[in-house]
Amino acid sequence: MPPFDLDQTRAVVRLPELSAGGDHQNTLSAGAWVLVSGWGVEKEDSDRPAVSLRKAKLRVVNHIVCRLLYATVSVISEHMMCAGSASGRDACSGDSGGPLVHTDPMNVTTQYGVVSFGRGCGHMYHPGVFTNLADKSIRLYVKTVSGI
Repeated sequence: MPPFDLDQTRAVVRLPELSAGGDHQNTLSAGAWVLVSGWGVEKEDSDRPAVSLRKAKLRVVNHIVCRLLYATVSVISEHMMCAGSASGRDACSGDSGGPLVHTDPMNVTTQYGVVSFGRGCGHMYHPGVFTNLADKSIRLYVKTVSGI
């Protein structure tokens, strides 16, 4: 039994299989479709959060490509994964901590990431950066903090 009650506002989310130690690979292949959601601002230059839950369909970006794209801005570690779109859709300010999920062909939805940061919102050459929930050290941290 979980240490909390489940109801219409609280539910269990499926987490991905763990990546093999030290392989620095996401469990989702580059190009896989994922969905990010949140209540953050709808435009980079706005300070007003969305009035309703928003979502954006993104594609996973190859880890090495993401590292190269952010090379002059930030360090992209093996504990992170990137996703973006050419259409300018992305997570934005206020979405941090929100889920990045993938639904497989069997209609099973799994949370693979947590919104972390990006350079602006929806910039073509700076995809969103997410905490990679398939990473062993991240999962150990989650387990330590949550107790489950």
